[in-house]
Amino acid sequence: VGGGYISFDDTAIGNDKFWEAVAQFNSRLPSISNHGGVTVAYSLTNHAFAIYNLFADGQGADAVRDILNPYLSDLDQLGVTYNISTHDSPSFLEQLRLDYGPFPDGPFSTTAILGGRLIPRGVVLDTKSNTALTEVLRDITRSSEYAMLMQSIDVRSNSSSLLMGPVASNAVLPAWRSTIIQAIFAAPWDWSVPRSVMEKREKYVSEYVTPALQAIMPASGSYMNEGNFRQHDWQKQFFGINYDRLLDIKQKYDPEFLFYAPQGVGSEFWEEDRAGRLCKINRYMENVTMSLASSNWMSLVNSIRSSQED
Repeated sequence: VGGGYISFDDTAIGNDKFWEAVAQFNSRLPSISNHGGVTVAYSLTNHAFAIYNLFADGQGADAVRDILNPYLSDLDQLGVTYNISTHDSPSFLEQLRLDYGPFPDGPFSTTAILGGRLIPRGVVLDTKSNTALTEVLRDITRSSEYAMLMQSIDVRSNSSSLLMGPVASNAVLPAWRSTIIQAIFAAPWDWSVPRSVMEKREKYVSEYVTPALQAIMPASGSYMNEGNFRQHDWQKQFFGINYDRLLDIKQKYDPEFLFYAPQGVGSEFWEEDRAGRLCKINRYMENVTMSLASSNWMSLVNSIRSSQED
């Protein structure tokens, strides 16, 4: 398994040139992934870029260097000074251990404010859309409290990284099939400041960061495992067109809606009270179970809540 790292910052080149280099890298990701499904993960702040993981299955250090050379030429033309190294590991596990160790804890905190968006290939390949994406990423990271973790991935049905195509209908969010980057925005939880400060930072993620990215790619979605727990319209953003079918299955096997998870299928039929206790919308469950297969499930939920308020 081949691997490699690239890092640079804006110290010598200035912030405008730095973000030009970031935009150029994102536009290169589709061609990089075409080399046998190569994946890249990089961290991004307002002033620094760093690849911390690269997987090139069945390829060595020299092949990785060849894959990255077109982007290195871009950096040279921009006058960016960078650090680069490539290597190879005997197995996937050893490569994982190198980049994400030490195990079992790994390098990432589990107490963080998170949100994310799936970025389609078409966005980074279109100059205008890529420029808009770059401006949003630049704006998000202006505050030192927030950073971006960007993971390239190619799971198109005809992708060279997939050994076989889909064999059955499933609940995979359709947006994955056109994605080239999973963008994760993160703010580590700071236990030394008042909770109100962290709640303000979380509000910034849910009310500004997420909508800003959605505006660029409204037809995409978000990976729910690394999404924001206050994601608006989460049924569409996390499940897409699969939601109605999943809700119908939920009603079939769990008609009482006993099994609950925040933003899980059917969770909109529960609400938290001010004490944090879960309250089921019991008075209207009979009507709900008769209407779950309807495509108008969201209007149904809204009407239930309006009735309760009345």
